[in-house]
Amino acid sequence: MNKIIEIIVEWIGDNYPLVFAFIAVIWITWKVSRLYAKQKSINEKVDDLPCTKHREDIDTSHSNYNELLRVTNEVNVTVSGMEDRLIEVLKWIIKKDSKMTDALMAKASPLNITPLGYVVYNESGAAKLMEEHLPAFIDTLAGIDPKTAYDVENESFNIILKNTGQPYFKPLKDYLYVAPDPAKFVNPDTKKEVDISLSLSQIAKLMSLVLRDEYLKLHPEIDPMEEKS
Repeated sequence: MNKIIEIIVEWIGDNYPLVFAFIAVIWITWKVSRLYAKQKSINEKVDDLPCTKHREDIDTSHSNYNELLRVTNEVNVTVSGMEDRLIEVLKWIIKKDSKMTDALMAKASPLNITPLGYVVYNESGAAKLMEEHLPAFIDTLAGIDPKTAYDVENESFNIILKNTGQPYFKPLKDYLYVAPDPAKFVNPDTKKEVDISLSLSQIAKLMSLVLRDEYLKLHPEIDPMEEKS
């Protein structure tokens, strides 16, 4: 955990303008949301007023409402862009945390889950979550229509990370919340107990590799490993 904190601090130090921009976007989003709700309420009230007497008020209200709607849409686009940047940050953190990656994922070609990684994948509840929601993830990935195995792996991780805010991730988050740091697992290869500092992003990466493999089974034409066999 200390290693991850050090990596995050290092990234913040190197990218502090982005951090400030993200905070600003959050504040602006909150402010615009409040203004939008207020203007919508006003809009509904003036619509009920006698048209001949309050036409100017009605027109002004509708104009304000439409302007706020435009601004809200622009903010939503900005937030979406910030979400993509944050996903890239999480990827960078995982890449830097090589000790954890080596334990749970083998740096083969392609990247694969280790036996210990599968233990974490199963015991954390990630396997159950994937079993229940894999069809939806597959459909989302199919909608993106990645053309290479590399793109499949990259987009799989994006999809899992973007869905971590969904209610069905609660059991997994609860597991991480109550798990000791580090948590203890038995490595199937050595039969010895090892300490693992768990994080949502690491387990999301494990899930994404499973999603990648399942998608490539359905689309062997874009899997270079299939071409070699």
